[in-house]
Amino acid sequence: MARQPRSRDQQWRAVSTLTNDFSLEDFVADTQRSGRLAAEAREELALAAHVLSRGIFRLSNEQWPQDRQVVYQEDLAHTLDDAMELVGELIYREASLDLAAAADSLRGWAALIATQSSFVGAAAVSRAVYESCVLTAAVCDPTLTVEIRAQRALTRRLSRLHASVRFADIVNSGDTKEFQAEIDRILGIATEKGWSVRRARFGVHYLGERFSVEGLTEEGIGTTGLGEHAWRATSSLVHGEHPEIAQTWIRFDWKQVPSYLPALWSTGVIAGTEHALRTVSEYVGASVLQAEWTEMSRAWDRVCSQLSGWRRDQ
Repeated sequence: MARQPRSRDQQWRAVSTLTNDFSLEDFVADTQRSGRLAAEAREELALAAHVLSRGIFRLSNEQWPQDRQVVYQEDLAHTLDDAMELVGELIYREASLDLAAAADSLRGWAALIATQSSFVGAAAVSRAVYESCVLTAAVCDPTLTVEIRAQRALTRRLSRLHASVRFADIVNSGDTKEFQAEIDRILGIATEKGWSVRRARFGVHYLGERFSVEGLTEEGIGTTGLGEHAWRATSSLVHGEHPEIAQTWIRFDWKQVPSYLPALWSTGVIAGTEHALRTVSEYVGASVLQAEWTEMSRAWDRVCSQLSGWRRDQ
């Protein structure tokens, strides 16, 4: 039997009952509860990010396992030149520098999330995390050949050496012969091995195939397109090409920025750290900080859910 529609009077009484049942005290209590949940979620995310940053920093300082028949072990069996520099040691050294930078940037991001003090600043720091993680993965990529990994690692080394020369020239800090000698040595290795050498801006050289963070965004591990989104979204925000939806968030009228806003624009933290840690894990043949990353991802997801209301399981 079909259900008869309610009369207008019955509808009004139903609405009136709902209104009476949900009092002002209930509204205040619900708002306070939401505030407590938001504070708990923010503290949880900041703590998880801090724990992960400490783990990544340890990873950049500790020696990686060498007792497995894995790609890292293969690289340790190859030398670059007569000086007997091992490809594996070169890759470890270059990756560890980028990991240390990622850890430090992640620690700064955690502080901004904890204090809710910046929207654009947090997004900018998340981009720094992403860049460092992508470059870490680029030199450790186990799907590449030993030669290409060596080329990428030496290209990263050249980039830092050129930056050191430019900095010394700008501040007039002294002799750059040591830097230039190392640059010449690396270019000599490339010539001896018959690698192509490309000269880019500021005198930086690329050995073999040229690569960049922007180009590497398509190689990220995880959700398809997440890396590119992380790169382009934060780029537009940081460089002043603000999307329409972000323009009203840049000038806040309150003293603190709700943590879910910078978290939503910090996909690079999640995408970058996953990409770096999973790549290093595959390279050394051992799981690296997967539990810490999972906790970080869960906490980030909880904070981001605030935008549409707290989930019932919270």
